[in-house]
Amino acid sequence: MKQTHQFMPSKTDQVILVPVDFSDNSRSALIYASQMVKDIRKQLILLHVIHDDPMNPGLYHDHHNPHMSRPITDIATDMLSAFITDVSTQHPELHALQDTTIRMVCGVPGSRIVEIAEDIQPDNIIMGTTGRSNISLLLNGSVTNYVTRHSDIPVITIKDHIRPPVLEKTVLERAAYLDNTKSAADTIGL
Repeated sequence: MKQTHQFMPSKTDQVILVPVDFSDNSRSALIYASQMVKDIRKQLILLHVIHDDPMNPGLYHDHHNPHMSRPITDIATDMLSAFITDVSTQHPELHALQDTTIRMVCGVPGSRIVEIAEDIQPDNIIMGTTGRSNISLLLNGSVTNYVTRHSDIPVITIKDHIRPPVLEKTVLERAAYLDNTKSAADTIGL
């Protein structure tokens, strides 16, 4: 797995951006995106936004020793590495995870994801969602909801309960649709 701090795709690169927060929902989004990348040959960029706690700036509490604080980037790097290793172990067929570009930034997740997406101009953003009701979103907000409303990039949302066999069929159907659409567009000169 290659890790980079900056990635600027060329105009010909096809890129999928997957923001993750280590939740089951983002795990499902990563699995979906990895399968999609394999089937339609796009590059996968994994993004984690480190949400710096204003009460303890620059530090996270270590999950292994809650009384000890470590630099925020060290803990986030360890958590991201463990997250990717876990997904890779559970889904060894997802070879795209081995060639994933990783980007970590600090900030408020919703606005930073939109900002990074504007910088790299991916073809899609794929994010996990809890599937909460509109009232719950109104009261509590949602990073996915924020990105969907504020990004000009198409956002695909994935619920946690969607499992890989369904994803594989969905991705293959979507790839076939995209191929047919492109062929039809080429035929009529678009």
